[in-house]
Amino acid sequence: AINIPRVLPMFMASAMRTAMAAVLIAYTSAFSLSPCPTLRRALAPQTCTSKLPSSRPARMLPRLMSLSMSEVPKKTPAEAKKLCDSEGFTYVDVRTNEEFARGHPTDAINIPAFAITGDGPMPMSSTFLKLIQTNFPNKDEKLVIGCQAGNRSAMACKWLSEAGYTNIVESNKGFSGWSSDGLPVNKA
Repeated sequence: AINIPRVLPMFMASAMRTAMAAVLIAYTSAFSLSPCPTLRRALAPQTCTSKLPSSRPARMLPRLMSLSMSEVPKKTPAEAKKLCDSEGFTYVDVRTNEEFARGHPTDAINIPAFAITGDGPMPMSSTFLKLIQTNFPNKDEKLVIGCQAGNRSAMACKWLSEAGYTNIVESNKGFSGWSSDGLPVNKA
């Protein structure tokens, strides 16, 4: 289990603590770790009592984020390529634009799911889903989701599954597996 330092609740505002807990739960889920009770309490919806302009209570974090990853089929890079070549799947690379420019699977499109900050990856689920819905409005669209090594793509698959996409597959080794298997690569 991952333990949040005892000083976290004392020094961080409620909203910041909730945001940090959401990031930690994403990482614990991506690595199949079990979050500690402190993290689960931090994710429980809270009523904000701070000075907000609205008279309605504000929800700090939606209950949409579950503690386990959704069950999305995982495929090796070779299997993912075969799906793209012969079954009409589109490879969606969820790495950053910079990573994509350094190299990507042939015919892949880039829709980043995370932004890389000085503090590490920051989830961009709402922006990612808007871009997916713009490019793939049909929720039955055949999509292979890949990243560098499989962690970010697992989270992106979870978001897509929750958004109602039904025909998604995860490339479980990401671009590192794709390129090490000698599959075709393009550079932007």
